[in-house]
Amino acid sequence: MGRFKEQFKIIRKTKMKTTILKTVFTIGILFHLLPAKAQVTQFSGTWKLKERTSLTGLDYANGVPTQEKVTAASNEITIERTVPTGNADQPESVTSETLKINNQVQNSTTPRGRIRRTTFTFDQATRTFTISSDLAEPQKPDKVIIKLKEVWTVAPDGQTLTLLNYYESVTDPTTSWSMKGIYQKQ
Repeated sequence: MGRFKEQFKIIRKTKMKTTILKTVFTIGILFHLLPAKAQVTQFSGTWKLKERTSLTGLDYANGVPTQEKVTAASNEITIERTVPTGNADQPESVTSETLKINNQVQNSTTPRGRIRRTTFTFDQATRTFTISSDLAEPQKPDKVIIKLKEVWTVAPDGQTLTLLNYYESVTDPTTSWSMKGIYQKQ
């Protein structure tokens, strides 16, 4: 009878340890995932362009927006961009997009009717998020013609944002370019 009680105690202790380990593991995962989404909110606010630099290729006036208005929530981010047009009748253009914070491909259509496949990734350690997009013509949706990449990094003080914009033309590499914008939080 004593042997049975000891085996029962061992089994009970093992089950208890397993339950505790599962609970600790689940809580650990939740605490690891939640801050990443919450940290994206550090990008929220209105950012005004202070410095614009052409890194490679032509220096396009609209290569980086003059203003970025960001609204970040726990599961999505909305970016409203103001860019110069070079047109005296309408000197600026404002566009807006909302992206899910899930590292999944999101499909949309550009104002020119191109197919756009976008992914949004966030790296909490470097305080950086990246938006990568592939563009294709509707007639050939599987043939990428342009690759876009935006790398956003907010300084530790939360007041300065660095935006790197990369434009790669798959069909004509001579038209590829990259630019850097430094923004101040308003």
